[in-house]
Amino acid sequence: MMNDNHTDYGWNDTVSNYESAMLSELDYYIARVAATSGAPAAEQARYNCDGWYWLWLYKQNRTASQYQALIDDMQSGHITAPLNPMVTLYGALQTEAAIRAGYYPGKLQRQYGSPFLLAQAIENETIPWGISSIWAGSGAKYTWKGICGCATAGTNGNRAANTEVVQWQGPDNKSLLLKWYYLNNNQSWGGYAEARGNLSSAAVQGSINHFNAQAPFVPLTGLFGGGWDDVSWQSSQFETLAHQWNTTHVGGDQVQVSNGIDYFQDLEGHAGQLATVRGGWGNEWDMAPVSLAERTAQTRRAVESLHLAEGLAAAVHKFDTSVWPGQQAAIESALVDMYKYYEHTWGAVNGVPLSSVVNDKKQWAQHIDDAV
Repeated sequence: MMNDNHTDYGWNDTVSNYESAMLSELDYYIARVAATSGAPAAEQARYNCDGWYWLWLYKQNRTASQYQALIDDMQSGHITAPLNPMVTLYGALQTEAAIRAGYYPGKLQRQYGSPFLLAQAIENETIPWGISSIWAGSGAKYTWKGICGCATAGTNGNRAANTEVVQWQGPDNKSLLLKWYYLNNNQSWGGYAEARGNLSSAAVQGSINHFNAQAPFVPLTGLFGGGWDDVSWQSSQFETLAHQWNTTHVGGDQVQVSNGIDYFQDLEGHAGQLATVRGGWGNEWDMAPVSLAERTAQTRRAVESLHLAEGLAAAVHKFDTSVWPGQQAAIESALVDMYKYYEHTWGAVNGVPLSSVVNDKKQWAQHIDDAV
């Protein structure tokens, strides 16, 4: 059971309140990791951020010692962040921008040695095929999907039978292990808060029974997500449930407070039972940025303009090593802004017109232009 909080960035509250909640949640779960360090491993607190932006934000707003505590918990496997920046409309990105979404995680991996093995594109019921190859080529091995059932593409992505847990093979034949349960509701199996409606012993038993009877008949059930649409989600229910269940089911099925990665690592032992699926599930919400055609085109041109800046910096670096660090920081910040532009909360936000929301989230392309 993996604990995380789906982030509808700017949807149910202001951007600043969402960011405050992200920071407070990491503070809370770092404290929970420390508080449960003496518990059995399966019952220790773990938490999965909804995107690597949480890590970037934490570094900007917390002390060096607080940030190091976060890194320590990542290195120990208690806190996880996926390869995606936020809940990103990958189908709206040009290929280069989708690849560059792994730029910051790659930097952290080189600095601290913690790999980013998980990627996720949740709530939207569609996902382009090419992202499988991009993620696999960027070092990810695993992905999960939970949807809301509120778009027009079909509540289960128009998938074939027996494809809840598969090897998702990209156009270049690289594969990811994919968990995408058929939708029950978005606070249970197949949703983006699968654990939220299953935080009781009776519900856990019901989930075990259900998936034991489902192809591909692997002896694992993964319930990912707890926060649903809450702006802030701070909960110790996962730890409490794991302790209660494991105490009363000694020698039987066990509940593991998961970081997401451990589920897939166990699943690898059953990879031979899994079907291979090639193809994607189209675009749905990904088409929304077309409604601001010129602004969207501006962001795409800005990404391409980075080629010149990076090329010149590479040439100059041989003679002046002080040039690139400042440029790197500016470009990194600008790309963070751009991924906010492609965050999935397009449309009316609490009745606020889209143009106001986009302006409130800054003028992303201008930031990239400034960096260049």
